[in-house]
Amino acid sequence: MRAVFSFLLLLLVIFLVGLLCLAVIMGWSVGVGWLLIKVTPFTLFEATLLVMIASIVIGYGAIKIMTTNVTAPASAPYFPPPVEDEPSPIPTQRFYKSEAQKTNEAWFRYEMANAIYWDFDADDDINTSMNETEMKQLAIRLSEVLVGALKSQRPKRGGRLRVTVTQLKKQMDKMGQRPYDDDILLTAVSSINDMLNYDEDLLEIVQEQTWDEMAKDW
Repeated sequence: MRAVFSFLLLLLVIFLVGLLCLAVIMGWSVGVGWLLIKVTPFTLFEATLLVMIASIVIGYGAIKIMTTNVTAPASAPYFPPPVEDEPSPIPTQRFYKSEAQKTNEAWFRYEMANAIYWDFDADDDINTSMNETEMKQLAIRLSEVLVGALKSQRPKRGGRLRVTVTQLKKQMDKMGQRPYDDDILLTAVSSINDMLNYDEDLLEIVQEQTWDEMAKDW
């Protein structure tokens, strides 16, 4: 019962405040309208109505302006300063001994081995079971296995190329090597396929079988 009484009291207060505001607006409008008819051809009703409408519009606009949050101008987007390319963990010299050995195959292996190593290093299961040197050696060996597997298959013109764990295992059998654990090969295959999808030059070497040509990027 008390809640109903409070609600009715609130409605009454709102109603009285509304009436008071209306009375003030009416009084203001009539007063200004009366002054307005002295200098314009309007009737008292027209002048009062005009002042009332103008007062409502101006009041609404003033309230809108006062309640609008002032926002600071948007600052220009921040672009971090360019960072020099991080040196590759496995240097190029691990893949050639002379200028004549700077072939597409050597460059392909260099790119793939580093990509594989980065993913090995980011894998907690792998980097806790091997040290940095072991991961680098493994990445280099897998790049050799990869090239052997890609050379043994018929090149596909156009489209995308995907390497599988099965392909690497078969090639390791051919090379007389014991296949590595699946988690290692899965990580390596993921790195390899990402590189083949990302770098058109690497993909072109496989598709065109230009392994023995001199590399342009070195």
